Amino acid sequence: MANILAVDDDRDLCTLLKTALERDGHTVETRCTGADVTSSLCRWADCILLDIMMPGEDGFAVCRRIRAQTEAPILFLTARTDEPSVLTGLGIGADDYLVKPFRLAELRARVNAHLRRQNRCRTAADTAGFQITARHEIRRQRFTGAGDICHRAAENRRNVGNTLTHISFKNVCFPNHRHRLDAGGLTKAAC
Repeated sequence: MANILAVDDDRDLCTLLKTALERDGHTVETRCTGADVTSSLCRWADCILLDIMMPGEDGFAVCRRIRAQTEAPILFLTARTDEPSVLTGLGIGADDYLVKPFRLAELRARVNAHLRRQNRCRTAADTAGFQITARHEIRRQRFTGAGDICHRAAENRRNVGNTLTHISFKNVCFPNHRHRLDAGGLTKAAC
């Protein structure tokens, strides 16, 4: 079903996560340190489970480093229960925060909920492809309603001749907003 990356210095917990999530049909890779989280693993993962208190690079640092590389949901699994840690984790890009010890059924439910939400966003993205031409125009395929703001994507010369994905288009046209693409056009949403 989905590719899940679990990063925790507790090898027994990694084994438990791998076993439980593979029963749900997911493919699970585990790593024991933040340094083991590579760019290629981030691109591979559909969901990332991340401990905060690890030797070397802690989970906060890993989250900051990988958030720019992936749109995959990041869930912190940690023993840190203080409010500043929760707020820091969510503030730097994590999508969820689960305190250890956690119930395995709840973790599985949260992972599946995040994956469903991610799939809804990807389904919306599949309806859009934007071809940038040398004349700084955007040909919209199965997409309407973007208006003049689309030309921001064309102004960046490195985009000329490329087809932008939904995420690339969104980042170029709306760097400070979250939007959703649907059959009716571009609308604000929590996607």
